[in-house]
Amino acid sequence: MKRSAISGSALLAIFAASHASAQSAKTVPQSVIAALPAGHVVRAAACSDGFDPPSRICIVAAVRRNEAGLRPAPARPLLVYRLAAGKAVLIDRNDDVVLRADEGGQCDPFDDEQGSIAVSGRSFTVENGVACGQHWTDFITFRFDPARRAFLWRSEIYESWRLNESNAPDAEALVSDGRTVRRADPRKPIRLGAYRSRK
Repeated sequence: MKRSAISGSALLAIFAASHASAQSAKTVPQSVIAALPAGHVVRAAACSDGFDPPSRICIVAAVRRNEAGLRPAPARPLLVYRLAAGKAVLIDRNDDVVLRADEGGQCDPFDDEQGSIAVSGRSFTVENGVACGQHWTDFITFRFDPARRAFLWRSEIYESWRLNESNAPDAEALVSDGRTVRRADPRKPIRLGAYRSRK
C-alpha cells in the first residue's frame, strides 16, 4: 500500500533507545511553537543536539488545529527547525512524509497512538501505521549530512500483517503479509524537502 527503511528489529531498537528524544507538544520549545505555520499545532516532535553540533534541531509533525472537520484531509507538514539565540529557524519542510488523516484506510496513520518521530545519532525516523482492520507500519529515515548541511533520505521500510487463518490454540493472531525496503542511492542524494514516497 505504501512505503519502505532498515530491519524491523533495528527500527524497534531505534525507537526504544530514542524514547527520551520524543516530545509532547507541552515540552517542545516555545520558539518552535511560535514558528509553526498559522493554524497548526504539534502532533509529534523530537529534538536533539547530535545532528549538527553545537546547534539544537527539532523535527516537528504539525497538524491543522481544526483538521478533523476539513475535507479533503489537509497535509501534515514535517518541519525541521534549527534553534539559535532563542529563535527557531525553519531549515526544511516536507508535506509528504507524515500521512494525512485519510491515508490510512480505516484509521488515521499518524494519530496520537500510532504516529511518532524518533532520533538516533544523526538520523531520525518517522513512523506511520495503522492497527484496525488493516495492520501496517511504515518507517521513513533521514540522516544529517554534515558536508551538505542537510537531511538526506536514507531508507524506508513498509511492513504489513494479516489475520492468521490457523485455528491452532497457540497460533499468532497476525502473520506477516510482506515487507518492502527501499534504500537511498548515495550517488543520487535526495534532500528531505524533495523526498516523495511511493504511495
